[in-house]
Amino acid sequence: MSQPPPEPISIIDSRRIKKDALYKPLLRKFRNFLRKLLDARGLSKGCHYWTSERMRRKVWKFMHVLELPKCYMDLKSLNMMMLLLFPTIAKKQRDKKRFCEELEFYFQEIRLSCYEVFKENNIRKRKAFFSEPLIQYLWHLFIVYKPEISVNHLRRTRSHPYEGEARYKKLVADIYEFEQRFNIKILPDQARSDATISLFSPEEAE
Repeated sequence: MSQPPPEPISIIDSRRIKKDALYKPLLRKFRNFLRKLLDARGLSKGCHYWTSERMRRKVWKFMHVLELPKCYMDLKSLNMMMLLLFPTIAKKQRDKKRFCEELEFYFQEIRLSCYEVFKENNIRKRKAFFSEPLIQYLWHLFIVYKPEISVNHLRRTRSHPYEGEARYKKLVADIYEFEQRFNIKILPDQARSDATISLFSPEEAE
């Protein structure tokens, strides 16, 4: 009985491309975008010495600066924002208690979308992230204010020396699937055409 022909190496290699690695830089840049906004408003000065109450007040003020809809101006959203902006509070303790005691109540509910997805993302964590309404609102701000971050991430992905085109196609296809599933726009208009996602020149790659 004849054996089926072996699969092309390119197909085998594309299966080895981990989506976690494709998403991680973009997700972390989203979180960094929020932190830079906080810094730009002068709301993070001296944050290493804050009490938990001072952190609550500063982050709550930041939520007002962002003009978050009223439905997100609650204690759960406050804890989500604190965890996004200051992820070290997940392990920080005072007198053997969590630095922010109310985080104990919300942590299991928000840990995937606001903490763990940035460390190591998988399909479950990405679903939790992109389906979370507050994240969807913040992501909209991200792609409106900084569309070039998404464009450059896709360009860098496509320019990868190892299966760059396959990486790019795999990531974009997965993103479009999430967009349809969770009714969220993940890529800005500037990143929605293959023609705009050019390879990095040797100078840019450096």
